[in-house]
Amino acid sequence: MLKKTIVCLIGLALILGALAFLHVYYISGGAGGTLFWNGNTAYLFLNRDSLGYRMNYLQYIGQTLKEALGVGRPPSEKRYSSVVFTISSSNVNSYVLDGMRLSEYFVINGSVLSGHQNTGILWKWDQDHFVRASSQDQRNLAEAGASSLPGPEYDDLDGWHKRINIFSHKDEYTYVINLNATTLSLRVKRERLDDLSVDLERSDGTNQSIWHLDGHPRKVSKAEYEQIFVTR
Repeated sequence: MLKKTIVCLIGLALILGALAFLHVYYISGGAGGTLFWNGNTAYLFLNRDSLGYRMNYLQYIGQTLKEALGVGRPPSEKRYSSVVFTISSSNVNSYVLDGMRLSEYFVINGSVLSGHQNTGILWKWDQDHFVRASSQDQRNLAEAGASSLPGPEYDDLDGWHKRINIFSHKDEYTYVINLNATTLSLRVKRERLDDLSVDLERSDGTNQSIWHLDGHPRKVSKAEYEQIFVTR
């Protein structure tokens, strides 16, 4: 009897040791968007966050029980990026800017400005990338703020239009944009919580899917997890 008990205890210890040693990896994500357009070009700025959850199987079992009680777990890692689309009446260009965690966007004197959430540094969009804003840009923003910036949304202010939180609408929502006398429809969709998509429909009826994110938690391999959060 004693021998059987010892064998059981050893077996249990080995199982617990394996559960403590082996890890499971999950990722999830989300995004928010700001849309600007003038007579020639539309600019879609998407702030994206990726969240990583790394835990051993003992922690995973415990977390499963906690989630059944509505208790979440803070992410093990976070990664931020910005995705920018420039849209004309004839084409769409996209740019991914890794490591950018930007806040609210403003158009000042025809330039799009935004501050970095961690450093407070002001950045300006310049054709296909962000450059550090000049001292004059900072003064222009400060002066505009002192005179009360319009918003948060507006139409035809010095030829510019602005929409914020484009994924806040339930299900599907369409933004109608006029560029160079051509009507475009930017259709944004939010299915479930973090399944987000952006499609562009032109006046001739052609449709183009320009962005999609399935941000729901999903299990990944250690290699994929480390590619996202460790090697970058």
